[in-house]
Amino acid sequence: MDRLAQQIPWYAADLLEVAACIHAADRLTPRKGWKGSAYGRNWSRTMRVRIPVRRPDVWNANAEQLAQLLCWLSDDEWILEFCQGEGPLTPGQSPLFEAAPPDADPVLFSGGMDSTAGLARDLLVNERRIVAVSVFTNNWMLYQQRQVIKNLIYGYCLPVQFNINLRLSGVESSQRTRGFVYLASGIAVAWTMGRRLLRVYENGIGAINLPYLRSQYGAQATRAMHPKTLHMMSALVGSVTGEAFSIDAPYLTLTKAELIASVPEDADQAIWQSVSCDSGFSARVRGRTPCGTCTSCLLRRLAIHASDKRHLEAGQLYRRADPSTSEQWAAMAWQALRLERCLRTEDPWSALMMEFPALRSASRMISSNDLVRLYRTYCQEWAVVSAKFGDTPPPWDRTAA
Repeated sequence: MDRLAQQIPWYAADLLEVAACIHAADRLTPRKGWKGSAYGRNWSRTMRVRIPVRRPDVWNANAEQLAQLLCWLSDDEWILEFCQGEGPLTPGQSPLFEAAPPDADPVLFSGGMDSTAGLARDLLVNERRIVAVSVFTNNWMLYQQRQVIKNLIYGYCLPVQFNINLRLSGVESSQRTRGFVYLASGIAVAWTMGRRLLRVYENGIGAINLPYLRSQYGAQATRAMHPKTLHMMSALVGSVTGEAFSIDAPYLTLTKAELIASVPEDADQAIWQSVSCDSGFSARVRGRTPCGTCTSCLLRRLAIHASDKRHLEAGQLYRRADPSTSEQWAAMAWQALRLERCLRTEDPWSALMMEFPALRSASRMISSNDLVRLYRTYCQEWAVVSAKFGDTPPPWDRTAA
């Protein structure tokens, strides 16, 4: 194996620093709030950011393209200017990561259920060699990501982890530029490896993330791994380097249940160890119990039961065991009802487009037939949600009675 990454390319270093500056500006500029007239449209901001880089000529030439991507992600107007930074990295720059096989694939790994299942498939089924790129904001998140990878004991997987954190109080909590930071980290590692490909594992329902309520406006439903985001990011980094770059998302036409059902049982312990709760990592408390009612928890619980892997719930305690009386459950159930009504019509695609205009953005990257099948499967899975949650012990922890 050759030792890689003796020096980070200038465009990789620039991209990481641009992403960090964008994220800091996003966190340090409070929004006016979600409430108000026009369904919360007044939460948008005008962001003026001046960023030092090594090649300001290149970045200024692509400033508008980057601003459009950030506007899509955050609903804000971005006015970007790039100035001369410190210049090229010195020849003595430390390696970004240790030795890795030249055929290893860089992937994004968050420690959530989707990324764990996707990583497991690549290692156990596809027999790929992997460099798993993670971003962590606290030590608990770092620990959990390492534990999940540790439980995937088969195959070659080299973790590369970036720490990003603002130690300030009262910062903006929406963090709509997080997806840009995650993708930038993965792309920087891929560039440093000499690769022009990054894999992400998000399922189609989570990636497209249709609004649950009609009062949700634009990026209030996060677009971090939306197909359009991946397309715009690929185009941006290709323009910066002058070389085509691809972001492969192989599970965009699957539901979360279909994704985890396709993973061998050898990976069940790692999937059980994964964290899905919206407050699971942000709580910064070791062993913090998942809430059980946020949309991420509900999608996880739906996937577990619809995939017939109830043992993945074994030993999992939720702050709210029965989610059926929560506001989040009601919102998701109403969305599923609207989807089902559209799918029962003679022309389900047209009905879906009328009821959920946000699908137009996804349909440019995913065929209408695949989208109809995706949401039909999702609605069928909802029929399983009302079943009683089981208490079957996980297969790696079963003992004879």
